[in-house]
Amino acid sequence: MNKSKRRELSLDLTLEAAFLPVAAAATEQTALAFGLEKKEALQLTLAVEEVLNHLVEVGSSGEHVSLKLADGLYYMEASIDFPLKELNLRAFNLTSGVSLEDESQLSEMGLLIASRMVDRLQLSLKNNVMRLGLYKEKYYPEAGGLKDIPAEDTDQPAILTPGPEDLKLFCRGVTATQPGYYYPSFFSRPGKFVDMVKSGDYSALLAYNGKKQVLGGIAWRQEYEKTIECFGPYLFRDSKEVAGALLDGFLEQVGRTRAPGVLSRWLAPGTAIEKHFESLGAADFYSSGAGPVQRAAHYRQLCEDTGSRVWAHTDLAGFLKEEYRRLFLPREVREVKDMGEHTGAYSVFSCQFDQEEVTLIPLAAGADAGVNLARHLTLFAGEGIKNIYFELDLGEEWHALLTPVLVRNGFRPCYILPHAGKGDLVLFQCRAGEKK
Repeated sequence: MNKSKRRELSLDLTLEAAFLPVAAAATEQTALAFGLEKKEALQLTLAVEEVLNHLVEVGSSGEHVSLKLADGLYYMEASIDFPLKELNLRAFNLTSGVSLEDESQLSEMGLLIASRMVDRLQLSLKNNVMRLGLYKEKYYPEAGGLKDIPAEDTDQPAILTPGPEDLKLFCRGVTATQPGYYYPSFFSRPGKFVDMVKSGDYSALLAYNGKKQVLGGIAWRQEYEKTIECFGPYLFRDSKEVAGALLDGFLEQVGRTRAPGVLSRWLAPGTAIEKHFESLGAADFYSSGAGPVQRAAHYRQLCEDTGSRVWAHTDLAGFLKEEYRRLFLPREVREVKDMGEHTGAYSVFSCQFDQEEVTLIPLAAGADAGVNLARHLTLFAGEGIKNIYFELDLGEEWHALLTPVLVRNGFRPCYILPHAGKGDLVLFQCRAGEKK
């Protein structure tokens, strides 16, 4: 599906309580039309209603907001644009709670409810307009692993764009032959992956033997003019020939895009991809009942990198300069420092869970960032989550100022992800024994 042709509904609303039922009804009916189940539709509707109600309470009479409902095929997005204000967004943190005995916190109850009704949040600011994205994933059943693994034959493997049934078979083959920490969780839900490809967010190529049986495949995701992230190649049986053919077919396709490079970070060290890509580094992964394994990250540049500016705190500048020099990436590392300027009281961190891991992404800066991060780590420890990562965007000045907070809470940089965000991203991993 072409993203420019995806189904959407937009409403422009005056901030008045009288219009809340209109927005709620539009959200629910649109969600059902987009294919969400009744329960999911009601949860997203409640989230939209609570956010708009909060804006009515804190806004000025006559102000306008816009609500856009978009069908992502495997998810639905409700984005709300509203005038920038000193909003207290701390309720969007996973660790937040509201005391019913504290009247000053009761106004946050709606935002807290909204945050618990959706799967993902996104905040952005442009031209003094704040955009809050609320994302609700559709439900898909899990599927068992493939039992009969086809054999490679003497013929040159054919690399083809698959149909839905072969995509589902590929997913089942991946979960049957690969450890769970070397593939994203969506491979466990083949129907979801089919819709991810159909939506245009993801693409895939599969390798076939002479009997048209699937031998393995490679998938990838691309955002416009950002680095492409690939998953695989995943092979049902080890074969350098099949792996090489998949990589050749993949690189031929992505070489026609405007992407600056290709990133891989879901494979074990020593895989075929190392002959085609540069090593970025590795992160440790602690699997249930086993010691740590490494997930290696690799990068391949697709076009000339003419250079860019990145923001860095002094604590991170040395690491960045050394890595950029090793990777031959031209960057101007601009150091930032907190000099007492005003910042909001409360920070917000988004949590993205995938199987036995969680990745934190900063959504809003705040003076409580250190305390807030520590609360998240305590929560994860209580849930037995050992794989805790943090993505810092070097294209955002305020992200750089979080570096000392990360270091004090035991996070250490693993590697750079070129052009993966507004600028380059840095992946940090929490090593609890190294707190300062």
